[in-house]
Amino acid sequence: MFKQKRLFSIFSLCILATSFSNSCLKNDNETIALPEIGTAASVIPPEIRDEFESQMEIYDGTNPPDISGSFVIAPERLYYATDRDKAPTSTADQYISFYNKKGNTYEFQSKQAGSRSYSPNVIVIGSGNNFTAYFTERTDHDDEGSWLIRSTLISGTITSRGIENIKNAFIALDVYDPENHIMEENEFRIFYDADNISLFTDWYYTKSPDGWDDSCGIFDNSSDIKAE
Repeated sequence: MFKQKRLFSIFSLCILATSFSNSCLKNDNETIALPEIGTAASVIPPEIRDEFESQMEIYDGTNPPDISGSFVIAPERLYYATDRDKAPTSTADQYISFYNKKGNTYEFQSKQAGSRSYSPNVIVIGSGNNFTAYFTERTDHDDEGSWLIRSTLISGTITSRGIENIKNAFIALDVYDPENHIMEENEFRIFYDADNISLFTDWYYTKSPDGWDDSCGIFDNSSDIKAE
């Protein structure tokens, strides 16, 4: 189902990690939802949709605000989890960046402790100042051979100071986890900024050309990438 790729280490699978571009996920497995323009429901499995949307705002609309910029989610705390016994109640501050806007899509990067993430195609919907961004990604563990395919959704309200009332969620779509260290299929976790405002920041990544696999947008954590 997937091209064979080099595995790499990540700090934690409970945080945003390396992203695969949507084109790398094949739709021959019905458990994998590929993002569709204009509907975040395309990355939320129908069997958990009611529960998920009762906890996470999804802002529909075809005229979302421009969310270009970098933001820091601090302090980031757990809002809701279907696997609360395994989910962390708090995490390190997370830096996120939306850039290279093309229509209602962006490139996306994030950093949280030792974990880094890149996605080349994040879809944004919404109206007024409210938005929901969503994409599908895969994370791998090189020590255990475990992997997780998940959808990521970020919702909030853009203001002159940053993003208010942000929620950052991910849903496990397909899992290989023989040691039961990660999540089970259709489990989800939602995090939020405990002070209700994720401020603009000047953080960004400078990427080395040797640090990226252009065929699939894979981030190699051992490459020469530096935070500015």
